[in-house]
Amino acid sequence: MLGIERNNSIFHLHNLAFTATCAVSVFYANWAV
Repeated sequence: MLGIERNNSIFHLHNLAFTATCAVSVFYANWAV
């Protein structure tokens, strides 16, 4: 059960990083223009 919990946590972390990167990209694009 602990292994599944750990994998889910890592997946959530990657998903959060991806979302943050997209948000920063859009934010930077708006400022660049």
